[in-house]
Order: sequence, then C-alpha cells, then structure tokens
Amino acid sequence: MKIDMNYKFRDLDGKVEKERILDEDEKGNPKRDREGFPMLKLGAPLTLRKICTEVLVNPPMDIDPATKRPKEVAADIKLDAWNLAQRIHASDGLVDLTSDEVTMLKKAINRRYPSPATVAQAFAILDPTAEGKKKPEKKS
Repeated sequence: MKIDMNYKFRDLDGKVEKERILDEDEKGNPKRDREGFPMLKLGAPLTLRKICTEVLVNPPMDIDPATKRPKEVAADIKLDAWNLAQRIHASDGLVDLTSDEVTMLKKAINRRYPSPATVAQAFAILDPTAEGKKKPEKKS
C-alpha cells in the first residue's frame, strides 16, 4: 500500500504542528531555562516521514521486569527497521509498505508518542482501511 510520508500533522484547529527541537548555543550545547531544563524551539512542519524514521532509528527499549535491564532485540529486527527508515527517508513522499511494515510502524509510534492526536493521525494515514478509523482531512 502506498503511504504519503509528507503528511503534516495538525492540531485540533487544523494548524500544522511543528517539530520541537533542542535549542543550542553557538558551541552546540543545549540552552537551559531558569530551572535547568533544556529549551526547545520550533522547527519544520512535523511530518509522518519524520515520525516514522525517528521511531525506527531510535526505538524505545523494552525493560525486562525480572532483571530491570533492557531486553535484547534481535539483529534482524534492527536491520529491518534501519532498511525501512532508509527507504522512507530517501523517498519523494510516497512509500509502498507491506502490512507487516505498517504494523511495525504503528506499534513503534504508539510506544514512542504519548499524544492521542499524533497516534490517531499516524494510524489513519498508515492504515486508512482500518475499521473505525477516519483519514484526517487535508486543510490548506
């Protein structure tokens, strides 16, 4: 299925969301607020391409409840994620995904992004035929 990776995420008012990126000084050190927290600034529009490549290249780690250490992830899973991230990143926008790749992306996005708005929009674009899902309307 061909998926438009150039989809821009929107807020409830239809305004395009922007990436939130670390604000750095001229030496590359993060700028900090009065409480010492790193400051963020707004970047380019937040796209499905950015979210998908981010979750594939920097996936959240599962913790083994018994050992309290990160679970080992098989190398073939990591390689599949890397190859898909490269395909998405290099695309002109449309990417042909298998159902397994859509499932991998949906699972990773759900684990990485706490926002219902991000998850709902991503799922609607990645899997528009899923029952009960409505594809977001494009607004100018």
